[in-house]
Amino acid sequence: GGAGGGRGEGIGGRKLAPARGVAAGGGGRRGRARASKDGAKFVEVREVGYAPAGAGGPVLRECTLAVPRRGVTRIVGRWGTGKSTLLTLIAGLSEPTTGRVTLGGDGAEDARATTAADRLAEVGIVFQFPERHFLGKTVLQELTFGWPTSANAFARRRALAYRMHDALHAVGMEGVPLDTEVRTLSGGYKRRLALAIQLVRDPAVLCLDEPLAGL
Repeated sequence: GGAGGGRGEGIGGRKLAPARGVAAGGGGRRGRARASKDGAKFVEVREVGYAPAGAGGPVLRECTLAVPRRGVTRIVGRWGTGKSTLLTLIAGLSEPTTGRVTLGGDGAEDARATTAADRLAEVGIVFQFPERHFLGKTVLQELTFGWPTSANAFARRRALAYRMHDALHAVGMEGVPLDTEVRTLSGGYKRRLALAIQLVRDPAVLCLDEPLAGL
């Protein structure tokens, strides 16, 4: 497994609040997710089951997990136990077949169930093979893909540009020319790029699938 979120360390020298994080990695004997005892729940997965179309059966059954508001949660288990699937559900890329995913509450009394669209806006995810999801030709195109382009979005784009500079510094890519073609990057630098893209988004929760692979 690995680490998502942080200890309050800054990006590019700036002091940031610690992020919530979820990481999944192989190597364990069981794929059970354990709830941390530190802090109130921020992400809660309750009795979640997931059976994607064409799978012939459920990938997850009655999965329950609580992630605190601050810190790192690690999910470790054998290959094929549904760790990556769980992260995609938390990230809002799919809706669970049964159960629910709750995001944003400081405790059971004020937690709110969210739709996949809600979670997609608040959760970042770095895939095990992020290069399969790249759309831009160059590093700059990939980093800025989806940024607002309207004439009145200058202030927003400027803020994103500052965050992009900090994110590239955080992942050790400040010396890589922005016109570098993504396909020429090594596997490790493609993963650094994918992480930088999510840091620019500044998500409330950061999910990392096999975060140490290639790094």
